[in-house]
Amino acid sequence: MSVKIVEKIILKLPLLKKIIQIRNENIQLRNENIQLRNENTKLRDENVQLCKENNIVKTEYNQINTKLAKYTQPGPYRIVVGASKIAREGWIPTEKEFLNLFRLVDWKKCFSVNSVDAILAEHVWEHFTREEGILTARLCYHYLKPGGYLRIAVPDGFHPNFDYINWVKPNGIGPGCEDHKVLYNYKTLGEIFEIAGFKIDFLEYFSENGEFYYNEWNADAGMIRRSKRFDERNKGNKLKYTSIILDAIKEK
Repeated sequence: MSVKIVEKIILKLPLLKKIIQIRNENIQLRNENIQLRNENTKLRDENVQLCKENNIVKTEYNQINTKLAKYTQPGPYRIVVGASKIAREGWIPTEKEFLNLFRLVDWKKCFSVNSVDAILAEHVWEHFTREEGILTARLCYHYLKPGGYLRIAVPDGFHPNFDYINWVKPNGIGPGCEDHKVLYNYKTLGEIFEIAGFKIDFLEYFSENGEFYYNEWNADAGMIRRSKRFDERNKGNKLKYTSIILDAIKEK
């Protein structure tokens, strides 16, 4: 190779380096563009999913409002809280997205003071702390009519079956236990509602001695499925799954 050719190549080296640098930068930009395009596709998919979920929530909200509209008509006004969209005839199901029991603003939005005939809450209070439970009981008392009642069921901390306790205790092995805050017994549960001003009428519970107490109660006045009579696990007169059940009554 002649000296002149070498000199020409040397002279062109900076230009070649610049060309290589520009090409590398172009490749990097193209890769970044592909990444941005993928992220944009992901965001678009997430937005579509959020829109679908928003439409579902709107539909459920409208359904609840339609049912709550019955409150503009003569009563009785009986509501089920934490209903999972299930309620017997004559009862209005609600969920915490629309009626959060310890949010006063939700109560004001839905009801007038002294307007509700009955409230049914099956396995709801164990998801509150003790302080939240007292506050919620007081709000229920405030909105119930004189003579109205709140029917409560929670897991029974005095149930003599060890497997049952492991199933229902906070952070136990049963479904939803990761959100359980308190495992009540009949004494600690009754105290919550007495503090709120209610008169207490116990319907089912185990004592600290493992004795089961039962007072006949009317399912039409508030169906509790996890109970002596209605839980299928109790076939053969074996009390495998029961609840503390009480009526908290706002006296006239």
